[in-house]
Amino acid sequence: MPRSEPCLDVPPTDASPGIGGDEDRPLLAEAERLAVLLRANAAETERRGRLPAANSAALRTSGFLTLLAPHGYGGRATELHEAFEVYAALAHGCASSAWVSMILSGSALVASLFGDRARAEVWHDDPHAAVCSSSILGGVARRQQDGVRVSGRWQTMSGIYESQWALVATAVQDEQGGPLDPGIALVPVHQVSIEKTWNVAGMRGTGSETAALRDVFVPEHRLLSLPRLFDGGYAAGHPDEPLCGATVKSLLTVTTIAPVLGAAEASLRHVKDSLDERMSAAGADCGSVRFRTVQIGYAEAVSLLDLARLSAGRAVADVERGIRAKRQLDLHTRARIAMDVATAARHARDAVDRALSLNGSRSFADDNPLQRLWRDLEVATRHTMMSQDRNRDLYAQVLFGATDFAYPA
Repeated sequence: MPRSEPCLDVPPTDASPGIGGDEDRPLLAEAERLAVLLRANAAETERRGRLPAANSAALRTSGFLTLLAPHGYGGRATELHEAFEVYAALAHGCASSAWVSMILSGSALVASLFGDRARAEVWHDDPHAAVCSSSILGGVARRQQDGVRVSGRWQTMSGIYESQWALVATAVQDEQGGPLDPGIALVPVHQVSIEKTWNVAGMRGTGSETAALRDVFVPEHRLLSLPRLFDGGYAAGHPDEPLCGATVKSLLTVTTIAPVLGAAEASLRHVKDSLDERMSAAGADCGSVRFRTVQIGYAEAVSLLDLARLSAGRAVADVERGIRAKRQLDLHTRARIAMDVATAARHARDAVDRALSLNGSRSFADDNPLQRLWRDLEVATRHTMMSQDRNRDLYAQVLFGATDFAYPA
């Protein structure tokens, strides 16, 4: 006889501490509503290898592709934790769609550090214009009068199909070929050649293709110094825009974990529904030792996801503390943020692995959304900003007195 209540009644992981309910978070409520559409289109998103038109249009008109753009140009988020929760909520429906939203919104923040002329070129005529980016150095920019000429290839340019502009990090040379500070160039996507190279096991719908430029002229007003960007040197030009004063690399690192947490939450909810169904069908046997073992295992999975949320929450709070203080974060805090993000990614992945093991081989059936969520998480948590080895090494260096390292934090 079916029980009137499910045997498992563990609530889904809640939002970060200190954030109110949905009625106090209109952006989050809107994201949760949109997640219904994204979930319905998730299989099609993966099949296409990019966002379907319906997803792209909904994310664009909601402002979720430009969430961190300047308010004067259509941006919507007032604080980082708002954007973070939006990315997580979107991943309840589709991890690829949430990832594209996160990447393009972060790129919009970087683009907002340019001067008014470049910002107007991007957003004056289209406040929903999206910007994709690659922060991994590729190609070279040769200086000439009034700008540079850029050539090179940049892999895994997530969201390039949804974008009108692209940011590329590049080596910079003077007119004689001598090295200068690396830079980041802002170019229209219509000047970019898209090479279809994104063939992976998970996160297939992000359309993270390779972008190629061949001798493209970039005027001086659309070029930033990469070291100055990471040192917060452009914040003073935008004193009335708090997010422009953030420690950029730390903020971008923190946001990568949000879609991962959202996808992990969705996975655990799928497993809970499946287990509830099995418990109900079992009737009186629901209290058996076998099912108690399943209950305990699921509790362990939820606890792991709670730990992931706690690590991510501290990292978000650290970045926001720097924004409020209008100062760049110290080296120790930046390294700890990187470690917290890596730790959150590990706990989230382990939580899903534990839950899927409880649910058995049915989790990996082709028609089960869990197998897609699992593949998405396995790929997303291998992103360089969530790297266990890289971020552990960074944190260890700082704890033992390093004052500089080979990569910015």
